[in-house]
Amino acid sequence: MPLLIDSEPVEVKNWLDSNEAILVDIRETQELNQASITGAIHMPLSNFDPSQIPKDPGKKFVLICGHGVRSYQVGTFLLERGFLDQAYHVASGIAGWAQAGLPLESS
Repeated sequence: MPLLIDSEPVEVKNWLDSNEAILVDIRETQELNQASITGAIHMPLSNFDPSQIPKDPGKKFVLICGHGVRSYQVGTFLLERGFLDQAYHVASGIAGWAQAGLPLESS
């Protein structure tokens, strides 16, 4: 069974900058309004539909949430059910992204 791969925020930012990854933010809308990452696709966990996940065979699929718990759960679910062959998640979530000093937008 494929395992979800933990990724560091700086590593994911580099992948995004070089167009090597798709970042899916599964936080809820109210969380997203506080801070978001440019280019991330918003798919809130409350109405997450695995059939709608973006697929690009040439890119890494990366999940992010607040602190890494929900992204781990969703990533594991997607892998176990065969929706994806490989997936990554930001283990420290948006909190780790901010702590690393990476850019965030706020509404």
